Amino acid sequence: SIPEGYKITDQKRIEELENKGYEALNKEMPDGIKVNKHPTQLIGFEIGKYDYFKSSFESLIGTKKMTLEEHKKFDYYPILHIEVHGNKNGLELKSKEFLNWYDFYLMLVEINMHLGNHLFLTLAVCNGAYLMRQIEIERPSPFYGFIGAFEEIRVDDLMIRYNEFYNELLESFDVYSATKRLIESNSEEISTYAYIGSEEVFNIVCENLKTIYSAEDIEQQANKGIERNNIKFEKLEDEINYKAIFKNLLINTFETYRETNKSRFFMTDEFPKNKERFNL
Repeated sequence: SIPEGYKITDQKRIEELENKGYEALNKEMPDGIKVNKHPTQLIGFEIGKYDYFKSSFESLIGTKKMTLEEHKKFDYYPILHIEVHGNKNGLELKSKEFLNWYDFYLMLVEINMHLGNHLFLTLAVCNGAYLMRQIEIERPSPFYGFIGAFEEIRVDDLMIRYNEFYNELLESFDVYSATKRLIESNSEEISTYAYIGSEEVFNIVCENLKTIYSAEDIEQQANKGIERNNIKFEKLEDEINYKAIFKNLLINTFETYRETNKSRFFMTDEFPKNKERFNL
């Protein structure tokens, strides 16, 4: 269905918008970087002078146009590309409003829940990978896959890298090849970009939780338990055994916590196919 408030754009208007966009973008591109002037599309929509988008039913296995019925049967991975100012605390919008990373993370969780963990996120913003610090395994995953930079980035650098990324992605539909091309595309700048999938995110967050307590912290927690419960030991060996049992219980509790949240993070109850997708 046509999005509310939008109208179908005729072919002449589509070409006019594409030509204007091509001319504006081409002026900013470094020498040797090609821009696709007429990307394949099925239909366009517009609501005003600057609010225009288009959709395509292009097959991922060739150049043949797909029918609407074929497209309905095809698996989909929507891409959300964010290109704004960013820092270690969040995103600054054009309106000068500020969106902190945690609130943005909660929005992504909501979107990805409706997509069954199919959302692919690209952040062309400074310090975009700080989003990773917000992720909680008690909530559904905020994305299927994510590309972002850990440091500040320059506009000319991101234009080179993301142009190469999308050129490769739309040619091969291989995100790993596209990410490799993004990382290697500008030899004049050291890349701080990285691709992280939801499986890796889950494991990273779990490992971080696991290492919150050092051996010294565990020792202190055990001593507090002994003091609080007024436990007395006849021999030093008994105290050592007690602390070893305490540590094992803590680890087992964590593993139970990990397994309990795995189904929620990968949304296997709502989307049973995700068990097979993520080898759960």
